[in-house]
Amino acid sequence: MNPLFYETLTVTVEALGIDQFPPMILDCHDQDIDWKGRRSWDFLSRAIIPIEKLDYTSNEQNLTMKKQDNCDAINEPKWYKMHTGKGMPSSGEVLASFAIV
Repeated sequence: MNPLFYETLTVTVEALGIDQFPPMILDCHDQDIDWKGRRSWDFLSRAIIPIEKLDYTSNEQNLTMKKQDNCDAINEPKWYKMHTGKGMPSSGEVLASFAIV
Protein backbone atom coordinates (compact mmCIF):
# COMPACT_ATOMS: atom_id res chain seq x y z
CA MET A 1 0.00 0.00 0.00
CA ASN A 2 1.16 3.53 -0.67
CA PRO A 3 -0.81 5.89 1.57
CA LEU A 4 -0.31 9.63 1.12
CA PHE A 5 -0.82 11.94 4.10
CA TYR A 6 0.48 15.36 2.98
CA GLU A 7 0.67 16.53 6.57
CA THR A 8 2.63 19.43 8.03
CA LEU A 9 3.52 19.41 11.70
CA THR A 10 5.02 22.18 13.79
CA VAL A 11 6.81 20.88 16.87
CA THR A 12 8.54 22.96 19.54
CA VAL A 13 11.70 21.36 20.94
CA GLU A 14 14.07 23.10 23.31
CA ALA A 15 17.76 22.45 22.78
CA LEU A 16 20.91 24.38 23.66
CA GLY A 17 22.23 23.99 20.13
CA ILE A 18 21.92 21.96 16.95
CA ASP A 19 24.49 19.48 18.30
CA GLN A 20 22.17 18.71 21.25
CA PHE A 21 19.00 18.36 19.18
CA PRO A 22 17.23 15.02 19.81
CA PRO A 23 16.58 12.58 16.96
CA MET A 24 13.32 12.86 15.03
CA ILE A 25 11.11 9.83 15.71
CA LEU A 26 8.27 9.18 13.28
CA ASP A 27 5.78 6.44 14.16
CA CYS A 28 3.33 5.05 11.65
CA HIS A 29 0.04 3.61 12.95
CA ASP A 30 -3.02 2.14 11.26
CA GLN A 31 -6.44 3.18 12.52
CA ASP A 32 -9.31 0.72 12.34
CA ILE A 33 -12.98 1.39 13.10
CA ASP A 34 -15.09 -1.62 14.01
CA TRP A 35 -18.78 -2.06 13.22
CA LYS A 36 -19.70 -0.36 16.53
CA GLY A 37 -17.68 2.74 15.64
CA ARG A 38 -14.87 2.03 18.12
CA ARG A 39 -11.38 3.02 17.01
CA SER A 40 -8.22 1.00 17.53
CA TRP A 41 -4.63 1.80 16.58
CA ASP A 42 -2.04 -0.70 15.36
CA PHE A 43 1.67 0.15 15.34
CA LEU A 44 3.15 -0.40 11.86
CA SER A 45 6.70 0.96 11.92
CA ARG A 46 9.09 3.65 13.17
CA ALA A 47 11.78 5.88 11.67
CA ILE A 48 14.44 7.19 14.08
CA ILE A 49 16.38 9.94 12.32
CA PRO A 50 19.47 11.37 14.07
CA ILE A 51 20.00 15.11 13.49
CA GLU A 52 23.22 14.34 11.57
CA LYS A 53 21.19 12.45 8.93
CA LEU A 54 18.53 15.12 8.52
CA ASP A 55 18.51 17.19 5.39
CA TYR A 56 17.31 20.34 7.11
CA THR A 57 17.33 24.10 6.75
CA SER A 58 18.42 26.08 9.79
CA ASN A 59 17.21 29.57 10.67
CA GLU A 60 20.66 31.00 9.79
CA GLN A 61 20.49 29.40 6.32
CA ASN A 62 16.97 30.81 5.84
CA LEU A 63 18.10 34.35 6.70
CA THR A 64 21.03 34.15 4.27
CA MET A 65 18.81 32.86 1.46
CA LYS A 66 16.13 35.49 2.10
CA LYS A 67 18.68 38.26 1.74
CA GLN A 68 20.04 36.81 -1.49
CA ASP A 69 16.98 35.32 -3.15
CA ASN A 70 14.11 36.97 -1.27
CA CYS A 71 12.48 33.55 -0.70
CA ASP A 72 12.09 30.89 1.97
CA ALA A 73 14.30 27.83 1.69
CA ILE A 74 12.34 24.61 1.32
CA ASN A 75 14.30 21.38 1.34
CA GLU A 76 13.55 18.62 -1.11
CA PRO A 77 11.88 15.78 0.79
CA LYS A 78 14.10 12.78 1.44
CA TRP A 79 13.20 9.11 1.96
CA TYR A 80 13.87 7.71 5.47
CA LYS A 81 13.68 3.97 6.19
CA MET A 82 11.15 2.68 8.72
CA HIS A 83 11.49 -0.45 10.88
CA THR A 84 9.14 -2.51 13.05
CA GLY A 85 11.81 -2.96 15.74
CA LYS A 86 15.47 -2.48 16.59
CA GLY A 87 17.68 -4.54 14.30
CA MET A 88 14.75 -5.47 12.05
CA PRO A 89 14.90 -5.06 8.26
CA SER A 90 13.26 -2.03 6.70
CA SER A 91 9.48 -2.30 6.50
CA GLY A 92 8.93 0.77 4.36
CA GLU A 93 9.95 4.38 3.96
CA VAL A 94 8.60 7.82 4.79
CA LEU A 95 9.16 10.88 2.62
CA ALA A 96 9.83 13.96 4.75
CA SER A 97 11.64 17.30 4.87
CA PHE A 98 12.59 19.35 7.93
CA ALA A 99 13.13 23.01 8.78
CA ILE A 100 14.76 23.86 12.10
CA VAL A 101 14.22 27.49 13.05
